[in-house]
Amino acid sequence: MGIIYVIAITTCQTPSLPHLTESEADVTVFCGACPKGMGFWLPDEDVGFYCATPAQTLPLIYYVEALCVLAALKHCCVFMSPHQKLLIYTDNTNVVDIFSSLCCRPEFNTIIKHAVSSHVKSQIDVRVLHIPGDMNGVADAISCAEFDHAKTLAASSLLSTPSLSILDFSPPLPTNKSNLASPPHTSLGASEK
Repeated sequence: MGIIYVIAITTCQTPSLPHLTESEADVTVFCGACPKGMGFWLPDEDVGFYCATPAQTLPLIYYVEALCVLAALKHCCVFMSPHQKLLIYTDNTNVVDIFSSLCCRPEFNTIIKHAVSSHVKSQIDVRVLHIPGDMNGVADAISCAEFDHAKTLAASSLLSTPSLSILDFSPPLPTNKSNLASPPHTSLGASEK
């Protein structure tokens, strides 16, 4: 008869992860969110992405910001090679804490599960770090649908050239409130483990 191990987690602690600097990152992304939208910017690619906040999204700004970080992660997983380093900046410390500790309120579990799944499948090294809001102007302008302002800010930064393109994206998760805390499902409706 096999042995069953039961592990009880009573507190959330941030795992000890090496700090990743921008110069060590293969890809750097800046994320921003506001009540009406979310956006992320890849300065090395001269591209930004915008999505209006879906009507059924939880009315928490850091939920929208976390959803934006997940969208940026999933986007980068498509073109990055295993073991490359992805650095995602957000100006929301709650989101940094959620992605650093993997501890969150139940309504964030689906976001974290998808992030971990994307991380494991892609085998890229991911860090989500805080950036002060005044240094996140391009992503914040994209999230507010202020595209001309975002292009002006990107052109004046040292990180980009003046040819910023802004494309639309769809949120990576269902946004129906009743589905937010439910586990992801396969195409046949069975829960993923």
